[in-house]
Amino acid sequence: PGIVANTDIAPTVLAYFGLPIPTQMVGRPFSLEPTDAPSLGRLESDVSRQDAVEAVRPQLFRGLAISAAIALWLAALLMLIGDAGPRGVRTLARALLLIVLSAPAAMLLVALRPLPPSVMVAGVVGLVLLIAFLSSWMTRWRSGYVIPSLLVAGLLVYDLLRGQQMLYWSPLSYSPAAGARTLPWT
Repeated sequence: PGIVANTDIAPTVLAYFGLPIPTQMVGRPFSLEPTDAPSLGRLESDVSRQDAVEAVRPQLFRGLAISAAIALWLAALLMLIGDAGPRGVRTLARALLLIVLSAPAAMLLVALRPLPPSVMVAGVVGLVLLIAFLSSWMTRWRSGYVIPSLLVAGLLVYDLLRGQQMLYWSPLSYSPAAGARTLPWT
């Protein structure tokens, strides 16, 4: 089971004619298999869920890119002016960096359940702000960047042990709509 990509066409034709498939080929031959009604329902559910992820991916990454760019420009400005910089600019740069570091964890966490696109965006934004706030509050800005980083690492290990379903359904995952291949988890 899986998604058919354009790279699968040549290996499929070769396999159909019984010819060997060169190891340099990226694709794999595909075939049709009979299915029962529950499998078809699951496929329709999966396609609907993937459509929801595809709908929010550009919005989330646009916001993340803008936040990261502003944070990096502020950090560069602070490096140039040194300690003479206004305290508010330093606080804003730290907050934006925490937000950017918290985004991957939030994007993994919203993948735990199928959500409509608007709820997924609200969930990511809410979780990002919560993680960033808790990180800064728990460490009083001293090492707040460690908490989101450890959270992402812990979630990835947990997801790996669980079969990578969070990463598969996360906006962080590869995009089948853009032609990237994803591996089935079963």
